[in-house]
Amino acid sequence: MIDGTNVIDRCAKSNTLFVSPPKSNNNFGNKTVVTTYSQGQILCQKLTGWIANKILQILQDALIEKANEKSKTLLGVEVLVAFLSGNSPQAILSLIACLGICFMDESSYKITFLPVLLNARWTAKEVTSVLSCASDDNIRQSCMDRPTGRMVHITLLLNSKDFESVAVDAVRMIEKTDKISDCIHLVRRYTIPSLIEVKEVMDNDSESLTRSCQIEYPKISYNSIFDSIFEPKKCYEFKSRPGETTGKGRFMLLFTSGTTSKLPKGVLISLTALMFQSRAKQGPPCNYSPESNMVMTVPFFHIGGLSSIISIVFSGGTLVFPSNNDSNSLSFDPSNVVRALGPPYNPSIGNKSILNKNLLHGNTLVVVPAMLHSLLDRIDLHTVYPGVKLVLIGGQSASEATLFRVRRAFPRAKVVQTYACTEACSSISFNDVTTSSTVLSGKMGGTCVGTPSSSIKVGIFPLPHLKEELTTYEDEQPLITFQPFIMGFICTGGPHIMSGYWYRNPRKQQTLMKQANKDAFPMGTKGFWLKTNDLGYLDELGRLHFCGRAIDVIRTGGETVFPTEVEETILSFKKSNPVIDSCAVFPLPDPKFGEVVSAAIVLIPPHVPEDVSLEELRRHCKEEQLAGYKCPRRLFFLSALPTNSSGKVLRHELIEMYNKYPLTISKI
Repeated sequence: MIDGTNVIDRCAKSNTLFVSPPKSNNNFGNKTVVTTYSQGQILCQKLTGWIANKILQILQDALIEKANEKSKTLLGVEVLVAFLSGNSPQAILSLIACLGICFMDESSYKITFLPVLLNARWTAKEVTSVLSCASDDNIRQSCMDRPTGRMVHITLLLNSKDFESVAVDAVRMIEKTDKISDCIHLVRRYTIPSLIEVKEVMDNDSESLTRSCQIEYPKISYNSIFDSIFEPKKCYEFKSRPGETTGKGRFMLLFTSGTTSKLPKGVLISLTALMFQSRAKQGPPCNYSPESNMVMTVPFFHIGGLSSIISIVFSGGTLVFPSNNDSNSLSFDPSNVVRALGPPYNPSIGNKSILNKNLLHGNTLVVVPAMLHSLLDRIDLHTVYPGVKLVLIGGQSASEATLFRVRRAFPRAKVVQTYACTEACSSISFNDVTTSSTVLSGKMGGTCVGTPSSSIKVGIFPLPHLKEELTTYEDEQPLITFQPFIMGFICTGGPHIMSGYWYRNPRKQQTLMKQANKDAFPMGTKGFWLKTNDLGYLDELGRLHFCGRAIDVIRTGGETVFPTEVEETILSFKKSNPVIDSCAVFPLPDPKFGEVVSAAIVLIPPHVPEDVSLEELRRHCKEEQLAGYKCPRRLFFLSALPTNSSGKVLRHELIEMYNKYPLTISKI
């Protein structure tokens, strides 16, 4: 690493991988820490050896324990390397190192290896629920379909220092719950070393393993991930692990954000999908390149953050860490992000020196709307950041009022909204809203989320009552339409879709596989279609419009209401002088209509609830040609909408929150 005074000159002359504040403070300046690609490659190689050595140490203990049982044969070994960390240079490098590990398929028993990204916001109980093999007698019984053999499960839990207590508790809980008669589960926990500690830790941990019994040990190799990542021209020569096939590999595991339920699903991502999405962001409209300096805002354990990180690194760009505290990466401190963007420019002062290129600071932002609100609140009305070149918005679409503020604060930035999901390994479509939101004000409403990138297929699996209007897809495959203005489930097909769902617990795994088989079906010889739980339609230009999740659809008086259509109308209330910052529409039970349309809104300061009445809002909706049954009948005020770690609104929490209220307007 480099820690010196002339940082800007060094950044200009070298290929910079990481930029972060020094440990002493969070200020970017002369003492900023810079890590080059060549330095990162050396550190990554050391981390690979360290992780592989830890795996072999645990494997030795497990196989020795198994060797003492003469009665049962070894069915196979499952190795998980689970990461519990926020955004930090050492966590990113450790993940890259882990992705390069490959078990050679030469043993008499099968070995499966899987890197896993855990949500660092989870409790120890939630970590245990996804890493343990079983937790009750009924599940144990379901595991015993092959009583003559034993499975060996190995979990290497790597945590950053800020999440050590959660990791320690999780290990203790896993060891307590995993007492299954037909498998051995060994869990070990280690703290991810800092970049400064890497060399010392690696050198002191290189002792050879003891071979104390007659056991066949597997061979570990390292594939070409070093050349692929640290020499971007070779990135598409990266070889897969044995058994990897297009769209069906088990390269790594991430978890969904759990928008509609409390149980996130484990999603298997193939190398093909990860590389495909990396290439997609290098093309328009994102155009990641060596000049891209991405501020690390979205956690890397979410697919949006991971996909952008991999794409930036493969592009030869730079990752700018706004904080030196790992746990701070989860809370999103807008002050740190603003500092990472560099000095502001005030047109009234005319300080043109601020426009000079400074590779030290970030010029690419990947955020969700909640992050944007916090960030924009920290930026003065008369201040702009002309160095920002791209603002990529995920999670959910930002309101027009928010986009107006974004364009004002970042006048030279391309502003892009993306529609994505974990099962598609990130983005399905992109919508360039640099000049306008391009929301279609048509008969079907919804939010325009743009067009898919090259080679990504998007179609509509029509709702049952619309099927008679359609023709079948090629090769007599299930009904998919590309016709405009037909409502249905959004489907996507291509090499970017997931390989399936995963859960270590056998009973939960069986349930998830049934769901995966239901939601994925062949698309001829070109792979598979993935049917999402999102509703939408295509317009005459081939643009995709998102109309909300199927579970969020409101049925009132026998009519169907899509929440996104109502939300778009509400956000246009007093458009010349915006009052409403954000809103969420959801159903509440009603004895007469079954369900009624309800809305929770967040006002733009300094506005107060008295500035918006239910009657005035309903009148506005009708003036905007919204049918009467779609207009809100109940109105609530919040300081902030409940969201998950991906920034998506949790409507089920709003329903639980307000279900007890009488059928009148409520203000909180």
